[in-house]
This record gives sequence, C-alpha cells and structure tokens, in this order.
Amino acid sequence: MKVEYDLWVTEAERGAMIDVLSSCPTEGLPVTVVVEPEEEAVADSPAEDVVVEPPGPQPAGDGACPVKGNHSSSGEWIYHVPSGAFYDVTDPEECFATAGDAEAAGYRASKR
Repeated sequence: MKVEYDLWVTEAERGAMIDVLSSCPTEGLPVTVVVEPEEEAVADSPAEDVVVEPPGPQPAGDGACPVKGNHSSSGEWIYHVPSGAFYDVTDPEECFATAGDAEAAGYRASKR
C-alpha cells in the first residue's frame, strides 16, 4: 500500500518490518541510504548514515493544494475541497488536483 501511494515508512514500522523479516531468511532487510556530503561540506568530515524520507504532500506547480487528503483519527481517508468547512485548517497528507483524483486514491469527501 505504501509503495502504491509513494508513502514513507516510520521508524516504528521499519523496526517491525525488521523483526518480521529477520525470521524470513529469504527476504531482504530494509537498508539505510547513505547521503554523500555536498561540495561545501568540510572534506575531512565522514559521510553519515541518513535515512532519507520522501517529502510530504506535493502541491501543484503553483504551490496550491486544490484538494487536501488526510487520515482521520479513526483511520478514514478524507479529502477536503476549498469550499469545505475544514479545508483551511486541514494539514494535508496528500495533495490532489481534483476530487476525482482523491477518490481514485481511496479517499472519500468530507461530510462538511
């Protein structure tokens, strides 16, 4: 599911996956990505192991997020449109261009 929607794995989920996969010898374990330092960094400092997480929701090219998708505390996937009661206070977990895109991703419309 997370791969299908390009979501990242939390540290707790990663730990749980390692616990489960360590008992499955044919499955590979998640790896940490090493990020090389930029040119401006001090040359003597060693590269650090860093877990790279994808950025959060990506707004449209103009910086807008026309349809905001988030997960409710009960686990429902809900989308909010600009005319909705909760649009302005919603911190999106995903941005969509249209309500149809949100529905195609498994979200339902906000009831208000």
